[in-house]
Amino acid sequence: MSFNIRRAFAWLLMSCVSAAASTSYAAFVVDYGDFGPDPAPAITMYKDVTESSFSTSTPPLYDAPELNGDELDFDPKTFGVKAQTSTGLSDSLDGQLNVEMMALSTGDTVAGGYTGITIDESGLYSLTGAGGAGTLVEAILYAEVHILEIDGAPVADPGASTWELSGTDIFSLDMASATETAGEWNNSLFIDFATALSTVTYEFGVTKAEIVIDNRLNAIAEASPVTIASIDKKDLTIVPVSVTNPEYQNVPEPTSVLLLVGLAAGLVGYRKLA
Repeated sequence: MSFNIRRAFAWLLMSCVSAAASTSYAAFVVDYGDFGPDPAPAITMYKDVTESSFSTSTPPLYDAPELNGDELDFDPKTFGVKAQTSTGLSDSLDGQLNVEMMALSTGDTVAGGYTGITIDESGLYSLTGAGGAGTLVEAILYAEVHILEIDGAPVADPGASTWELSGTDIFSLDMASATETAGEWNNSLFIDFATALSTVTYEFGVTKAEIVIDNRLNAIAEASPVTIASIDKKDLTIVPVSVTNPEYQNVPEPTSVLLLVGLAAGLVGYRKLA
C-alpha cells in the first residue's frame, strides 16, 4: 500500500495559499524507536515511531512521545505558524507521523485486539486586528490505517482496499465568524475498524496495523487592515479502542516455562536419590 498522503490531501488544500509547503524542499526524518509495553492491563506496543516533514521548519515538530497505558502521547513545543501583514501574509507547516501499532502476544495467544482508534489533537490560536474573513487559521488532521493482522494472524490479500481505512477532521476559523479571537482549538478523529472486521470471523480484533498521521497548520493574514493570525499544536494522542484477552495473563513467559521445567526435573532427581 502507498501512503502518499500529500497527494490525497491535494483536494483539501487547493484553496490554501501554501507555497511554503512545496515538496521541492528535502524532507527530514526523526526516528524515535519503539515504545511499550506498559504494565498490564496495557496490551500495546508502538514500533518504528518516526516523524517527517517537507516544511522548512527545524525538526523535530512533535518531539518524542510518552506511552501511557495503551495511549501514545505527543506534546509538541515548536509546531506552530504565524502570519501577519508586516512580515508575510501566509504561513504553513506540515508534519507526518508513521507508527506500527501491535498487540502483545505469547506464542499463539494474543493479549487482545483493537476495534478502532481515536486521534485527538489540540492547541491554541489567535486572531488579532480589524480584519475579516481573509484572516484565518486552520488545523487539518488526516490519518490512514493499514490493517496487517487480526487475532495474531496475517490478513488475506493485505493489499486489498478492505484493510485500508482513512479519515479527516478540520478546524477552521476566520476573524469575521470568530466569537472568540483567541482560545483553544481541537480536532478528534475516530477510525472504526468494524467494516473491515465484518468481513472475517474474529475474537478480539486487529492485532497489528500501520498508522500514518498527517498534520497541517495554516495561518493567513490580510494586506489591509493590519492583522495577525497564529495557531500552534500542543498535544496529539493516539488512543486505541482495545478488547483484552482475560486468558492472556495466565500464559507463562518462555523463561518462566523453562524455570518450571528445571524445578520439576530437580524435584524428580531429588526423589530418586532419596
